[in-house]
Amino acid sequence: MRELADGDRGSFDVVFDGVAPVVRKVAGAMLGSSADADDAVQHAMTKLFAKASSFDPDGDVVRWAVSLTAWEARTIRRRRGRESARSAAQEVRDNVESPEGQAAHAEALRALEHVLGQVSDDDRAALLGDSAGDATHRKRKQRATARLKALWRKYHGQV
Repeated sequence: MRELADGDRGSFDVVFDGVAPVVRKVAGAMLGSSADADDAVQHAMTKLFAKASSFDPDGDVVRWAVSLTAWEARTIRRRRGRESARSAAQEVRDNVESPEGQAAHAEALRALEHVLGQVSDDDRAALLGDSAGDATHRKRKQRATARLKALWRKYHGQV
């Protein structure tokens, strides 16, 4: 790694061969899917190569590569979660277009209005407010959400 950090690009193969098996195991354990794990390894190793000059030659290259891989794996998981949420939202929109879906949607809205009617004014303000920068408000929103879920379970079953 010292040679790579000093600009010897030919030493990348040696570094890659040394850390790739470890980072593949980490990515595989975090992601399960071999395609996603391969993507995480590829992104991590690309970053390792691009940032080699900033690497501390006395540092642990395996630890650095594993941290880069873990970061990439988390990024892939977040992206997968967003895609899953978008697909679920699209499925809901598709189902609402049918008469049965419209009736179920209207019933769900009535149930939500009923539960929201049971929530205190302070909780309602916390739930509807913006908590982007205020830690106190985020905590209030978290507690209000927990109380809202408890009310929902009381009247309509599991959340």
